[in-house]
Amino acid sequence: MIKYFLLLLVSLSSVSAAITVVPSTLGNLFLTTEIVSIPVTSSGLITWTVKDYWGKVITTGSGSPIQPGINTPGYYDVVIKDGSTTLTAPFGIVTEYLINPSSRFGAQTHFAQTHVQTVIPLVAKYGVSHLRDDQYWASVEAVKGVYAFPVKFTDYMAKEKAAGITPMVPLLWSNSNYDYDNGDYTFP
Repeated sequence: MIKYFLLLLVSLSSVSAAITVVPSTLGNLFLTTEIVSIPVTSSGLITWTVKDYWGKVITTGSGSPIQPGINTPGYYDVVIKDGSTTLTAPFGIVTEYLINPSSRFGAQTHFAQTHVQTVIPLVAKYGVSHLRDDQYWASVEAVKGVYAFPVKFTDYMAKEKAAGITPMVPLLWSNSNYDYDNGDYTFP
């Protein structure tokens, strides 16, 4: 499932010379209860073919938005044609998953390293209940004994909380206020 998640994130927007696809939902990921609708702009007549993960043609049509009328969970590619121009855009359909706060499973993220936080609702849509990320000790305790959490840390944690995700945040790495001798950290 992670493979598909990453592919969906990569395809937040696809552009070809004559065809432009701008997803109507983050990552082109739809719930089985939602209508799959993918807006497409083009300079000519659009025809499209939806294929499943194995390349089997599921449905075809024309016009925009692309609404294939399917709600079966899976990974799909829509092949869009406008004359001689062809563009392939992935989309996914998943069942609704309620976040289970007592789950022991989660995912590793790097929002503390400035990764794009707009994917947090997409992570929640996948049912991820916990995210592990960083809080850098030297950033939190720049002055010995004074703890101040930078906005870049509190911002992503607030967004996770709003999405119903529980963060697991270790205070990481080193701090020159402690165990630092002659330019070397002497203790973790």
